Amino acid sequence: PAVVFGHEIGSLAIQVPEKSLRAVLGRAGTTHLISLRIEGHQKPVLALVREVQRDAIKGTLTHIDFQAVVMTEKIRTTIPVHFVNESPAVLSGIGILLHDLDEIEIECLPGDLIEHIEVDLSVLKEPDDAVYVKDLKVPPTITILNDPDDMVVHVARIEEAELEEAAPEAAGEVEVVRKGKVEEEE
Repeated sequence: PAVVFGHEIGSLAIQVPEKSLRAVLGRAGTTHLISLRIEGHQKPVLALVREVQRDAIKGTLTHIDFQAVVMTEKIRTTIPVHFVNESPAVLSGIGILLHDLDEIEIECLPGDLIEHIEVDLSVLKEPDDAVYVKDLKVPPTITILNDPDDMVVHVARIEEAELEEAAPEAAGEVEVVRKGKVEEEE
C-alpha cells in the first residue's frame, strides 16, 4: 500500500508491487523524481518519496508516501550531506571529526534537485576548524533553508588526559584475598 498526495492530485491510495518498488527506491532514493503510472490517469505522475515504512523485524516495505510534484512549482525537501577527503587535523591525531548535520533542507524546482551536497573535509586543518551551512556550494537554482550559521561538521580537539604515574607494585607485595569458591559456614 502507498499514497500519492499533492495539491493537483489530492490524496490517492494506490498499491505498488514490492519487488519493482525496491528496485526503484534503490536507484532513485528520496532525491530523484519517480514516474508513477497510475490506473485511470492519462499521464504518469512525477513524484518524490517522502516516507518509507518497513516491518521492523522482516525489513519488508509496509507503506510508502509519494508527493506528486508540478515541474513549475518549487518544492522543499532534504538532501544528504556527503563527506569527501580527510581532515588533516584528524589524520595527525590532534582532533576528532564531529558531524553536526547529516542532511540539508533545500527549496528548488523539481528538475533542479541534486542527489547530495559534498563537503570537503581537507579544509579542516586545525582543531576547532568547521564547515558551516554558509560554506556549502550548491547551484544557484537551489536555496538552502537551514540557518547559515549552523555547523555542518567540525574538528574537536583531543584533550590528552594527564595520568598520574602509579608506582608499579612488586609481584611479592600482591595479596590474594580469596581463592576459589567461598564455602558457606554451617
